[in-house]
Amino acid sequence: MNKGFSKIWLIGILALLVGGGISAWQWFGALGEISKNNIAITYTSENYAWGEQIQRIEISKNGEITYSSKNGAKKEEGSGKLSEEDLKEISDFIVSNRFFDLSDDLTIPSCADAPTEYLEITINKKTHRSGGGCIENETFRVIVEKLEEIVENKIEL
Repeated sequence: MNKGFSKIWLIGILALLVGGGISAWQWFGALGEISKNNIAITYTSENYAWGEQIQRIEISKNGEITYSSKNGAKKEEGSGKLSEEDLKEISDFIVSNRFFDLSDDLTIPSCADAPTEYLEITINKKTHRSGGGCIENETFRVIVEKLEEIVENKIEL
C-alpha cells in the first residue's frame, strides 16, 4: 500500500512540474523577442464629473505614437515615431513591472468623481486590458507615468 501511495504522489509531483514548466515556457515564449512589430499600447483617461476631460496615448505596432488631450475647449494633439530601442525599453519596462498580472478591474468602489482610466497592452500576441475608476494601483500608475514621460520627450505638442 505504501508503494502504491508513493507512486501516486510521484506521478502527481511530476505532472505538476511538467505542467508548470509548460506554463512558464508558454508565458515567456508568448512574450518572446520584442520588436517594433510586436507591441501596441492604448491608454485612455476620461472624466466628465468636472467637465469634459479626455486624454489618449496610442503606440501602434509600427512605432507611431499619438497623443490627444481635451480639457473643455482646450485641445492638444501630437504625434511622433519611436525607435526600435524605445519600443524595446517600453516593453521591457511593462514586463518587468508585471502589467500582465494586474486584475482587469482596478476600480476603488468608494471613490467618486475620478477619471476612468484604461490601459490595453499587446506584446507579441498577448493582450491584457486593465483599468477602472480611482485607480491607486502602483504598477498601473508607474506604467502610465512612463507613457506620459515618453509623450513629453518624444512628441512635439
